Amino acid sequence: MKKADGQKNSKGTKRTVYPVRLKRLDDLALNATSFDGVRPIYAFREGDHYTLFSQSIKIGDPQMTLYVNESKIGKYIIFRPHTMTEKGTCGFTDTSVIRNPQPNTHLFPIIEFEKAPHEVKQGKLKINQVGIVDFDKLLKGVMMQHAEGGVGKVFAFKYGGDAYISTFHILDSDDIKTFSYAKVKLEKDYSFFRYNYTEDRIEPTDTFGESSYLYVRIIYLAEAFPFFKPE
Repeated sequence: MKKADGQKNSKGTKRTVYPVRLKRLDDLALNATSFDGVRPIYAFREGDHYTLFSQSIKIGDPQMTLYVNESKIGKYIIFRPHTMTEKGTCGFTDTSVIRNPQPNTHLFPIIEFEKAPHEVKQGKLKINQVGIVDFDKLLKGVMMQHAEGGVGKVFAFKYGGDAYISTFHILDSDDIKTFSYAKVKLEKDYSFFRYNYTEDRIEPTDTFGESSYLYVRIIYLAEAFPFFKPE
């Protein structure tokens, strides 16, 4: 996602966004659903590829937009996480008809624009950054904010050889200018953290849907947030 040739920063014409690239299409789909509803995916052609993005994170002006680039797209993205009995899938399709749909199958309509609907913010954002002592405390905070519905999420990335998870919502759901993070050990790119509240135990997993657990989605970035600098 780059600034188009000849595009000028003119106030009042296009909204300004701060783009952050996700690792893969699965992360874009997982970000676009909290398992109590889905959001559309947006797209536009940019040179030899398509840029797909989901609803922005409102951190003031500009808004943060999460995106991926793909050489080809379809009319929909069909996504289903791993379950105990079925393998997860994520890809494009041109039909909204799903034969024998499995539980937690999500269909995202792709709204394609003729050109980029926004301008790109240059430079780094100024965001208050606060480290959390233990990653499990960060995850429990996210889970408590979604105790009444939906599945919370954290953003995962690597920086300086270490893996981190992070959120913009740890203090208050309305205060998203505070970025909280914690160092974590992950052997691979798991899709979720799950919490066994009877044993007070958190572990990463690729499967979703067991009623005895609380879940948090893991959204992987292609690289660390540009503004990130651990204390």
